[in-house]
Amino acid sequence: MIKWFVRIGCAIGVFLIVVTGAMLLLGGGRRIAHTEFAASFEHPAAQIWPWIVEPSRLKQWLGGFVDSVPEDGGGLRVGARRTELVDLDGHRWEIRSQVTALSPGRRIALHMVADGFEDDTEYVLEEQGGTTVLRYINDAHYTMLIARLMSPIISRDVQRKLKTDLAKLRELLAHEPAAVVAPPKPGSQPAFSGCCAPEPQNGQKAAPP
Repeated sequence: MIKWFVRIGCAIGVFLIVVTGAMLLLGGGRRIAHTEFAASFEHPAAQIWPWIVEPSRLKQWLGGFVDSVPEDGGGLRVGARRTELVDLDGHRWEIRSQVTALSPGRRIALHMVADGFEDDTEYVLEEQGGTTVLRYINDAHYTMLIARLMSPIISRDVQRKLKTDLAKLRELLAHEPAAVVAPPKPGSQPAFSGCCAPEPQNGQKAAPP
């Protein structure tokens, strides 16, 4: 009986070594994982902008987004802080966000902090001839070993979720006329809320797309 326990233990150990090795070969183990994604919309940038910065609109297309609670006043501006509430995979995340760069109607960058990870996320709108490309750029900073090992899988799941979310956004925009809207001035809107899928804690799987 003891020999069987030893054999089972050895088998589990070999399995863990193989899995860890495979993750490392796929690019896991990094403290920072870089993700980029782009989607095209047949709408002007000024029409898309409110959908990526206003909580009431984010709730309609950003999967898992619950609410955004301001930590200070002043609206959307560099330095604005909020707590983002996100439900993913049965877990409620409280993510602290701060606007680090802002070009109203065109670009917003955020630094986000939660248990186990930090994110630097940027949304950029590039318009040409009535067509707008929305670019998502993210650098995830992992603090837990399991998250670093799983970084290739997490990045893939983030991209899948983005495709699903942006497809919903495209559907919502299709019901709006592609009218030209003047870009907002700094401080005229609530601070940005919403983000990528958070990284898993120990034993927690990455969120499905």
